[in-house]
Amino acid sequence: MNAIATAIADTRAFLEERRDRGSTADTPVTATLESGLRCSFTDGADWSDATDMPVVLGGAGSAPSPGHYLRGAIAACAATAIGMRAAEVGIEIESLTATAASTSDGPAFLGVRDGTVGLLGLTITIDISAPGASSRQIDELIRYALAHAPVSDSVEHAVPTSVVWNVLASTDT
Repeated sequence: MNAIATAIADTRAFLEERRDRGSTADTPVTATLESGLRCSFTDGADWSDATDMPVVLGGAGSAPSPGHYLRGAIAACAATAIGMRAAEVGIEIESLTATAASTSDGPAFLGVRDGTVGLLGLTITIDISAPGASSRQIDELIRYALAHAPVSDSVEHAVPTSVVWNVLASTDT
């Protein structure tokens, strides 16, 4: 068994022993508006990154937009889930790419008209080469993996969202 399959098996065994404990909170990520429309975001401990909007929308174009990160997270999660499942079932992947493409409504985003400001549609394209696996095995691999990919699942099934804001300073305070 390879290192990935071993790690998954160990974690699955750990979780099976504690299956009645319910869900756990994920590590929060905090974004800070730095300058213009550039934001940094971090988990506060291990990593940080940044976003910016394109020049045409008033940003400096110094980093990918939040939408790029969303599509990147969807594609990377799909590829990761496929890689994890392939390791579990012993399929050797020669190459794998996942591409997330979307459509959106720019006029609605900018308030020019009413409409959905989020993604209107999303297509994930998987290109995979696994010469030692049959088409059926690859189909089962991808279907299982995508059914267990949390990022695309969160987008497919609207996640209940609450928003809390704290006014730290205003003309009223």
